[in-house]
Amino acid sequence: INKGDGHVPENKCLECHNEPELLARKYTSEFVHREHVTDHKIECYRCHTEIRHEVGEMPTMAHFMESCDQCHTKQMHMGPREMYTGTGGIGVADSPSKMFTIRVDCVGCHKTQEESKAALYTTKYSEKALAESCVGCHGEGYDDMLFHWKGLLVKAENEVNNRIFTVQRKLYEAGKTGPENHRFKKAQNLINEARHNYTFSLMGKGVHNIEYALRLLNHANNNTEEALALIEKGYEPKEYKTDYTCVSLCHVGLEERTVPFNEIQFPHEGHMGMDLQCLDCHSPRERHGKTYFKNCAKCHHGEGAGEVACGDCHLSVKRLFYGKTGIGVADLPSIKADVVECVDCHRSIVEGQKESFKAIKTTCIKCHDESYGKMAEDWKSTADELLKRTSSKLKRLNQHIRRLEKKGQHTFAFTKFFGDAEYNVNLVKEGKGVHNVEYSEELIEAAKKNLDQIEPMLGKKK
Repeated sequence: INKGDGHVPENKCLECHNEPELLARKYTSEFVHREHVTDHKIECYRCHTEIRHEVGEMPTMAHFMESCDQCHTKQMHMGPREMYTGTGGIGVADSPSKMFTIRVDCVGCHKTQEESKAALYTTKYSEKALAESCVGCHGEGYDDMLFHWKGLLVKAENEVNNRIFTVQRKLYEAGKTGPENHRFKKAQNLINEARHNYTFSLMGKGVHNIEYALRLLNHANNNTEEALALIEKGYEPKEYKTDYTCVSLCHVGLEERTVPFNEIQFPHEGHMGMDLQCLDCHSPRERHGKTYFKNCAKCHHGEGAGEVACGDCHLSVKRLFYGKTGIGVADLPSIKADVVECVDCHRSIVEGQKESFKAIKTTCIKCHDESYGKMAEDWKSTADELLKRTSSKLKRLNQHIRRLEKKGQHTFAFTKFFGDAEYNVNLVKEGKGVHNVEYSEELIEAAKKNLDQIEPMLGKKK
């Protein structure tokens, strides 16, 4: 699937660094990636050798039989393997599991914490171990997904099995009372296909490819309906189709949980009952996991403005406006707090138009007079200057602390003061200082004192 292992040559560090004291030390992978990738945006290829990805047949354990076939036949795991690759069903287009398409091998799920008891090499698989593998990659709550899939399959498989049995019995009775004709033979072929798909789902363990398995079982049900229509005059076949969504199939119970979103904990519950579909806010499965932040405005701005409190989403703005949560400063609400609402100044939001400072300044003038337009400009320039003056110092001292960390020196004496200063600066930045200039000045002054306190101490560190 790929060529190259992406290793880092031993002399690679010398291309950028020539400090002997740095190169003599050992660094964790987490530290190196944070310093180079997270903080300085260095591209992977600057350090790692090339990896070429190619689309081809995915090698799984079933392809390497040198040791396995000493005890097992070459047909071992054929059912699960075909189910995983999405081949072998009748009447349904081939459809590999999403896990297969991203090259997850068997041992990605069939493992336990103890290698000596790895599920792949035993005859009995531990469902608990499999569920733990789900959590290991996808996070808390996904252990329920496996058991949910098994429940869906058991219900669907039982239904198909009962229908096959019922229709087969009617075919048997029809065969006793009359000669076999083309309608009878066609009905029997349909039942045979249904039985194949049912058995394939059962023996292939449908959880290896849940969507493919459900489509196979749907097709089996539809086969039984067509068979009934062939042997019973006047029978109108029903169409079986299992409708499933992101929530009903994978993200089970999401409506009862909150998830991190921007700077808040987002509840799905209120949105899932508003005729919204997953794709109204999220990207298609090809780019699974992406969230469209801009789509919030479609419902919450314009005519929807005010239905949800602005501060529920714009948390930093709310904190700054009401003068709360700053470190080392007393609470200091804006003079406008509890006097005006957000939409009183942000009129363009109500009108469904793009926000701009010019539009806000125009609103100030409409409510007050021309002098308030100049006042808004002064507030903005003051807030911008506060951030500009402090952010550069914050960045410089942060780099100094990181250099000390790279040398293996203790930095805990600085990180508390630095962290408090960084929080206050970010509160002004994310909260837009113009919402509460007086409080912003207090926050920046507290941050400056912290930075001034550690700067001379850092200067003594070599």
